[in-house]
Amino acid sequence: MSLPSYTLIPELHKRWEATGFKTSGSWAEVFGAGMETDELFMAWNYARYIGHVAAAGKAEYPIPMFVNTWLRQGPDKPNEDKPGGYPSGGPLPQVFDAWKAAAPAIDILSPDVHVPNYDDWCTWYKQSGNPLFIPESRGDARGVAHAMATAAKYDGIGYSPFGIDRLVSPDGELGKGYQVLGQVAPLILERQGLGKVTAVLVDKDTPRAKVRLGDYTIEARFAARSQDPNAPVAAAVDRVAGLFIQLGPDDYVIVGRSINVYFESATDTTQSVGLVSSDEGQYVEGRWVPGRRLNGDETPDWRALWFPGDRYSIQKVKLYRYR
Repeated sequence: MSLPSYTLIPELHKRWEATGFKTSGSWAEVFGAGMETDELFMAWNYARYIGHVAAAGKAEYPIPMFVNTWLRQGPDKPNEDKPGGYPSGGPLPQVFDAWKAAAPAIDILSPDVHVPNYDDWCTWYKQSGNPLFIPESRGDARGVAHAMATAAKYDGIGYSPFGIDRLVSPDGELGKGYQVLGQVAPLILERQGLGKVTAVLVDKDTPRAKVRLGDYTIEARFAARSQDPNAPVAAAVDRVAGLFIQLGPDDYVIVGRSINVYFESATDTTQSVGLVSSDEGQYVEGRWVPGRRLNGDETPDWRALWFPGDRYSIQKVKLYRYR
């Protein structure tokens, strides 16, 4: 029997395939016996009820609806990594198909992310065309980095820090980070889904990350201390984002903190990459206002960018390639 045209989540496809893609019988007969099928059963019945309520609500007020869920915690917490160890039956990735089939009135399945492997959860929640919305997560310095990655790397439509009433302060991590993210938000929104914006997350455990954007490979290197001798002493942060926006073939806007950024040609490895110009600055009401220009030995290795560790900042750079 061949798989239906709809593409199932890999976990469910594997279990159903093992039973020969049966279309009738008990849950255990169709999907195999075990706690995974027990969770699927729970998800199906929760989704049927919540989907019924959502459909009734939409009949009165047709707005998008989402359901968020508690995540399994990972192998470092084995008692909370299996169904029954966490509130099971919610829209986790392994039961997406049950939720989509039983609750078509729900538009977005969303994770409450309070676990370390943030990138993994963003990837899993983008499966099957699901829009990425983070309705609950951290609001500290790490949370700011995650918000930037959500918007730029995963085309996310929203990120909501938990306990916002305790976090709102213009001088706090969230306030400072969101102020910079708000400046470049119009650029991100114009480029989401077009391959012209992305981001990386780096920290002491994963200090380097590369990504291709346009004809360049961009590498961010976590820097606990800025190489700029005039930079203020920064508070320690354990994870930061590098956010990259392509304006033109050789023109980029980069947002970063506690990172050095290097460039390579992605189309010709015999070419080197240099900086025509690099300007610090900010966007004011959508208009770029340049500040200090960095040239020559004011940048790391004569050809890269550095970002101070006390805050996120924006640099606009023009590149060139040479042999």
